[in-house]
Amino acid sequence: MVTLLLLLYFGGVFAVFKVFKVRVTATRIAIAVVLGTFLIGGVVTGWKFAAPISEQMFIKRDVIGMSGSQYSKQQITKIHFQEGVPMKKGDPVFEVDATRNQHEVDRLTAQLAVAKAQVAEAEAGVAVAVASSEGAKANEALQKAEFDRASSVGRQGSGAISQLDLTSAEKTYEASQAEVQQSVETEKAARFALTNAQEAIREIEADLATAKLNLEQCVIRAPADGVVINWQAPVGTMVHPVSTLAVGTFMDTSETFVGAIFPQNLVKNIEAGDTVELALKSLPGEIVAGKVDRVVEYTGEGQIFPEPVIPVAADLKSKGALLVRIVIDDEEVARDLPMGGAGAVAIYTQKGKPFHAISKIMIRIKMWMNYAPF
Repeated sequence: MVTLLLLLYFGGVFAVFKVFKVRVTATRIAIAVVLGTFLIGGVVTGWKFAAPISEQMFIKRDVIGMSGSQYSKQQITKIHFQEGVPMKKGDPVFEVDATRNQHEVDRLTAQLAVAKAQVAEAEAGVAVAVASSEGAKANEALQKAEFDRASSVGRQGSGAISQLDLTSAEKTYEASQAEVQQSVETEKAARFALTNAQEAIREIEADLATAKLNLEQCVIRAPADGVVINWQAPVGTMVHPVSTLAVGTFMDTSETFVGAIFPQNLVKNIEAGDTVELALKSLPGEIVAGKVDRVVEYTGEGQIFPEPVIPVAADLKSKGALLVRIVIDDEEVARDLPMGGAGAVAIYTQKGKPFHAISKIMIRIKMWMNYAPF
């Protein structure tokens, strides 16, 4: 674009001197050069800051390494997908040997049945203890009434009751009190046994839930809408849960964004929501619309890792560029774009709108140039 502006300006200067017969002098040549420098320099500066263009861009998606579940090696027993064929979130990708996990679920299920039977037995024991306690308390009340009646008659001194009978009534009453105390302790023990049985059920249920989860994880499912690529494990392969030992890659197609690289000074006016136009190599002759999501205000060039030696100042440098994250408006178009695709990006800021026309022309030139076989 700068070359085009220079050609236009030189054409205008040539026309002034040749067509309009203005006499050529050193002063006038110098004025034309200085004027052209400031004029073209001003236009280019305003254009670059108002509607920057970058050909340093890429199409990014999240990728996930596919590996086994649990914490040990497992053998692949079944594969459900076809490489490169789109899948929905939750669709089964492959299965690993679930024998060990199924045995654990069966064992805990049996334990749970026994624990529930023990709870039922403990509940019955509590019911018996409560009934026994209530019977003892009723007997105590009866014996107390008998003792009180005997004591009342004895105090009258009429000889209607002997001292032996009074003592017998007192002993019977005391025995009933002891029986009540014993029944209360028995009831407490029964309730404690019931509590322990119920706690055992809760513990087994928690273990069973974990075992069932581990069993479910023997079927590895798609974490999002996407496709499996670079698969390298047929049925029978041993897989490991460590991601560095992945046997394939899952590409998430539910979200696609474009990363564009700009010099730090040119992102000064870029804000979230600014309109974007993209001329992508994979779509020659088409302009794709989008919006700025955000400017990523950091770069790994500013990171210093802990080392046993002091960093050398001369080695610490930056290219002075930042990433602008761009979201494409049409989700279907975004979903069909090849990951890692290239092209050019024009961002139209809220500043210097008259300069936007230059970028609109440039991005369309690049759009048609995408037909070129290079």
